[in-house]
Amino acid sequence: MKKVQSENDWYWELSLFCQSEQLDPVSFYLFEMGASGILEREVNEEGTVFSVFFPSNLPNPSELLENSAKQNPELNALKVVQRSVEKKPLKNWQDGWREYFKPIEIGVGLLIRPPWEPSQPDRKEIVIYPGQGFGTGYHESTHLALTLLEWLLDDRPDMTVTDVGTGSGILAIAALLLKSKHVTAIDIDQNSLAEATENLVLSGVDPASITLIHSGPEALKVQSKVVMANIEDYILATLAEDLGRLTCSGGYLLLSGILTENEASLLKLFLDQFEVIKNLQMGEWSGLVLHKQG
Repeated sequence: MKKVQSENDWYWELSLFCQSEQLDPVSFYLFEMGASGILEREVNEEGTVFSVFFPSNLPNPSELLENSAKQNPELNALKVVQRSVEKKPLKNWQDGWREYFKPIEIGVGLLIRPPWEPSQPDRKEIVIYPGQGFGTGYHESTHLALTLLEWLLDDRPDMTVTDVGTGSGILAIAALLLKSKHVTAIDIDQNSLAEATENLVLSGVDPASITLIHSGPEALKVQSKVVMANIEDYILATLAEDLGRLTCSGGYLLLSGILTENEASLLKLFLDQFEVIKNLQMGEWSGLVLHKQG
């Protein structure tokens, strides 16, 4: 297994506790901070103890979490308790991922698997090497995004697609497997783009059918028939103008990463141009497909 995002033979392991119903939103924030993986250790009536893995080239994750909570009221309100932070040999992290990251079926015909699991050729396989780039399919927001994307592209082949904040490349790969004409995948994290490139190769998609760009959406000029973004809702709010601009007239905008309690306020930013045509919930998360008027 490769040394993901690490210059040394160790990784950070941060031990945390939170209420069990808060684990999903807490996990989302941790992945945004650069976490490579999350593993539940103990679940009881009081809550969940879990480990979070960070690559060694990041600062002490205990300090990262403290700073993030100070800057983010939503995360601070979740009252995550830090128990310990340690440096662990990289081999242990690798072995742990092999035990934790198993194939997962999503929707009608999609499958996510790591490269060490056997192929299942009866499904469209997204092969993901777990790393820092967000998106393994285990988080509800990614699961929702993939389910909605399969539904959207089922009878709409040859679409042009823009994936904003591609992370591991999981949505971009799915779009190509679902017969999109071309995908433009962007991310502000250069390391995530490197991981997405590897996952594209592992998944066997045509490299000529995708363009990877180190950029935010504000730098893009060309519109697409489908624009998708699986990002925290407060970030989606800041990107609303660009997401709308990049969606061509009559096109579709797929949004995930939305806490259901924030869905109504987020939608107010889009309903002057879009109408909701599909809405799914999973746990505390919502996913939406919007159709642009015109």
